Amino acid sequence: MSEDNSRFEKLVDKDPSDLHERFAEWIADKTGYEDVDVKSVQMACALRIEFQKSPENQEVLAEKRAAAEEAEAKREERREAREQKKREEAEAKAKKAATKSKKAEETEDEGDEAEEPPAKPATRRRRGGTAATTAATKKVAAKAEAEEDEAEESATKPVSRRRRRPAAAKAKPAPVEDDFDEDDLG
Repeated sequence: MSEDNSRFEKLVDKDPSDLHERFAEWIADKTGYEDVDVKSVQMACALRIEFQKSPENQEVLAEKRAAAEEAEAKREERREAREQKKREEAEAKAKKAATKSKKAEETEDEGDEAEEPPAKPATRRRRGGTAATTAATKKVAAKAEAEEDEAEESATKPVSRRRRRPAAAKAKPAPVEDDFDEDDLG
């Protein structure tokens, strides 16, 4: 028998201590499991560290680590494949948009040369109109134009609802005496 096995056999012959008995009672109270064996508790407490260091346990832990690393590598591969696919889709979309805008420019250039803008119909003015009605019409038109401009500005520039912090006060440097030297440091 090896030295470790003789140590383990001595533990089997040794009676559980008061601590082991209290621990067994505590386990039964906390878990509700009534078949707690005091001798098993004693051996578990004493041999836990030995078991963790044992080659059998280290082999199982190494297998689990290898399996976890392999699973992580597969996840990383899938993530990279998804990112590559997204990049390719974005490039294809950008290329399609560029082609579409190029075609639109070409048709616009061709259309400008071939077509002339339609002439505006002449507006009819009433004779005998008062200056008040003309001024009112101009005010309504100016107001509508101002609303359009305001709508364009708000559409292009989103309004921030965040409150700004007040600016920090600028710190003034402490005055340095003219006769300051290394002796004053400490």
